[in-house]
Amino acid sequence: MSELKNLEIQEVSLVDNGANPEAKILLTKRNDDDANTILKRLSDKLAAQIQKFEDAEFLQVAKRYEILGEKAEELAPQLKKIKNADPDAYNALIQKFDTALELHKKAGTFEELGKSGTQGGDDDVKKLAAQIQKAENLSERWALDKAYQTLEEKNHVHL
Repeated sequence: MSELKNLEIQEVSLVDNGANPEAKILLTKRNDDDANTILKRLSDKLAAQIQKFEDAEFLQVAKRYEILGEKAEELAPQLKKIKNADPDAYNALIQKFDTALELHKKAGTFEELGKSGTQGGDDDVKKLAAQIQKAENLSERWALDKAYQTLEEKNHVHL
């Protein structure tokens, strides 16, 4: 019996009446488990990267609204969940957040007190800071901090 090895077969056809009924042919297909495993691993890595990118995007969106009293780290997953469940509801919520943010900006809710100089002004703070820095041997930064605290206590106002 002859054995042929290392043949490249281009086509296999089925016939109703074979030319050599005694011939025995064994064909095998390559085991693609390794390729499937590699593809699955790559797919999982890609999915993880996409997840990371999406999380970063939602965190950036959430950071815009921190001034409204929401922590970005807590708001971001909620925004993602809402967008995945109902994109229209997500868009409506973002519009409401944007409106609230705009109203707060216009109302000056988060403006700095003492900005106009009505509670002592920058010159008074700098003079006091220089005195504190000299008297207590502090850095300029620490002396300024202490000067602001002193003026806050004196005027009962948060600067």
